Amino acid sequence: MAAYALTRIPFRGASAVFVVLIACLMIPGQITIIPLFIGMSAVGLVDTRLSLILIGVPYPLGLFLFRQFFMTIPKSYDEAAGIDGASRIDICFRILFPQIRPAIAVVALMHFLLMWNDFFRPLIFLYSAENMTLPLGLVLLQGQFGLARGISPVLAGAALSVVLPVLAFMFGQRYIAEGAKLGGLKA
Repeated sequence: MAAYALTRIPFRGASAVFVVLIACLMIPGQITIIPLFIGMSAVGLVDTRLSLILIGVPYPLGLFLFRQFFMTIPKSYDEAAGIDGASRIDICFRILFPQIRPAIAVVALMHFLLMWNDFFRPLIFLYSAENMTLPLGLVLLQGQFGLARGISPVLAGAALSVVLPVLAFMFGQRYIAEGAKLGGLKA
């Protein structure tokens, strides 16, 4: 929705807002982790899965990719739909979103893989074994069994942790190829 607003709704300072949002890509997560932890503990969300969901929602790279895809769609589609009586919401959801389906698939897959493999933020926000993510659980397994007594449970867990990302890639491969093809076109 932010990418739609930045590309389709003219307002003062749109480019400045975009630059600030993209500048968030340059800030490492290690710098913002302490304020995030203080905020999450103030509202009682430490050691909950909701804390990981909330800190994973803002995704500036997704905003950038969506903005680039919206810029490839001619504005004449918006004008034609407006003449037919469509509102901005209708234009966004009925005309533009179906055209950026490949971008949605690419961003969803990239963000899923980023969150699936994240180790640092779950390590900070989660401490109980039942809330741990798979990478944290594998380290816990490694600590419990130790490498000297047998690595097979850790390797079995690592093999299982690859199944879901491979399936997601297999089902999203068509959209990724289509998105890569469309991403190189000029409007």
